[in-house]
Order: sequence, then structure tokens, then C-alpha cells
Amino acid sequence: MSSSNNHTLVLTILVASCLLLVLTPMLFKKRTKWSFNPENKHVYITGGSQGTGLALAKRLAAQGAHVTIVARTVAKLETAQTEITAACRSRDQQKVQYQSANLCNAEESARALRDAEQLMGKMVDYVFLCAGGAKPVMFSEGTAEDLKGEIETDYYTAAFTAHAAVKSFRTHPTPSSCRLVFVSSICGLMGLTGYASYAAAKFAVRGLAESLRMELLLYGIRVHIFFPGTIYSPGYDEENKTKPAVTKLLEEADEGVTPDKAAELLVRGIEREEYAIACDLTGNLIRSLTKGAVPANRTVLDAVYASIGWVALSIWRRNADKIMVAERHRGSGAAAASS
Repeated sequence: MSSSNNHTLVLTILVASCLLLVLTPMLFKKRTKWSFNPENKHVYITGGSQGTGLALAKRLAAQGAHVTIVARTVAKLETAQTEITAACRSRDQQKVQYQSANLCNAEESARALRDAEQLMGKMVDYVFLCAGGAKPVMFSEGTAEDLKGEIETDYYTAAFTAHAAVKSFRTHPTPSSCRLVFVSSICGLMGLTGYASYAAAKFAVRGLAESLRMELLLYGIRVHIFFPGTIYSPGYDEENKTKPAVTKLLEEADEGVTPDKAAELLVRGIEREEYAIACDLTGNLIRSLTKGAVPANRTVLDAVYASIGWVALSIWRRNADKIMVAERHRGSGAAAASS
């Protein structure tokens, strides 16, 4: 990418940051009491044996929640259960349990939630859909199984558990106290080379969450969705095994966060009653620019984000496209040399 474009992008981000520092105190409403209170709630977390799901489980346990984590591997679940129990505010009064299940299967997803409620002796109150993972590959080099796998791993794991959760929420003594929280990705807001199959699944999660946000107003059930960028978790290490070099190049500017930080930002967004939650300035620019018909987190601030994003993302897109064209020419030159 050209030096002038780089300088323009950096300048735009710097100006945006300064503007937001000045405007944020005026644009954020002060809230003195959050309705989100995990104490004595039954929190159900898919993908809770590692990464963001595990960090979230420990954070909510420290706030007094009873926790059920769900994943496939029993050994990982047992280790995670020990860590979460150690984080509990009161080990005598809180309960931490796990369910081993294949969440790509509808029957298994429903069974796991039903068994968790029976074992806990308490209906689920908050459901966090953290299960998933990416296998980045160039679209033409992937297989049909890769396409199917991303939909199963990232969409079905969310949709099947959400379906079981909503059925449970509707019979809850106080449905309006229940929350359904989806975890999507920045790739659920924009596509990126190497993530075609993953982005498609995460866009599907976004569509499901948006539809349910409106539908579940019938019962007072609140819905949230999280759009993180890079999270330095075991899933990220797995991604890098197949990630194309050009994808890594495009991701260079993404500083990423730890699972603990991701969990902190997710909980903070829920406390603020934000429907769509991002990790950082870049995430908020993309979220606001592509938000569609969902509620803004802060109407004026989101308008500022969208205005800045319109400029900054246009610059980023031009630079990203130049990288792809340069890769094409590099590939053509290599092919000519080999012939």
C-alpha cells in the first residue's frame, strides 16, 4: 500500500480518536443502576471450556452466578469447571457444572440445556452462545466439507441452542429477566479474504440475532450480539494453522484482545444495555456504518462513528484491494517464471 494512503488513514484515525475523546462525555448517558445482575442467576455458556467462553464463565461466577458450561471434550470441561469454581464469589452457595454435547446437533443441544436445568434445579436465565471457530482458507482451495463445517460450527451451534433457550425462556417465571447473547465476529459485519465460509456463517448469526431481538420483545426477553476482532485464544492458534499469508497481511493492523478482555468488554456492553457490542474503535466504526435497522447504542455517538467509518473504511478498503491486486501480479509473475 502507498505511504500517502497510510498517512491519510493514520491521520483519520487520530482525528477520530481526538473527536471521540471530546464528545464521549457529552454523548454517553449516565446510568446509575444496571438491570444486568448475574448474582444467583443460572448462566449457560456454550464453548465454555476455553477461550472467551471460559473467561466469561469465571467473570460471571465471580459476580455470584451459578454456571453451566457446554462443550464436547470432557477433560477440558473438567479442567474448566475447576477454574470456574475457584473464581466463585461463594463456593458454598454457588454451583458450577458442565454438559458434554455436540452442539452441531439439534437434539443434543436441546438435551444439554434440559439436563443442565434439571441438574442445577433452576431454569436458565442468561444464555451465552460462545461456541464456534474459524478455518480460514482461500475459497477456491477449500472443500465442500469446509463450507458445511463452518455453518455447523458457527451457525448451527448458535441457532440450535438459541432455539432450546427461547423455548425455556417462554416458560420462565419472569421471561423479562432472561437474556440471549450471541457471539459473532467482525467477519459478521464485513467480509475478508480467507474468511468467506466463516463470514457467511457469522453473517447468518447476525441475521438470527436481529430477527430474535425484535421477535422476543413479545416476551420482554433481551438479546445482545458481540462482534469481536482477533481474540488470542486456543481457537486463534488453530486458525493460524490454515490461514493464508495474505489474510495475515490484511489483519496486521488488528491488535486483538485476550479472552479476559473480550469477556470484560462483552459484560460491559450488556450492562450498558447495548444490543450490538464491539471491542474497540475500529469495531465500533464498522458496527455503526453497517448497523442496518437495529437500535444504536448511543444515537449521536453512533452517527459520529458512522461518519468517521465512511472515510476510514473507504481508505482501508482501497489499500486492501491493492494488496490483493499485488498478490495477483506476484502470482502471475511466479507462474511465468516457472514456465
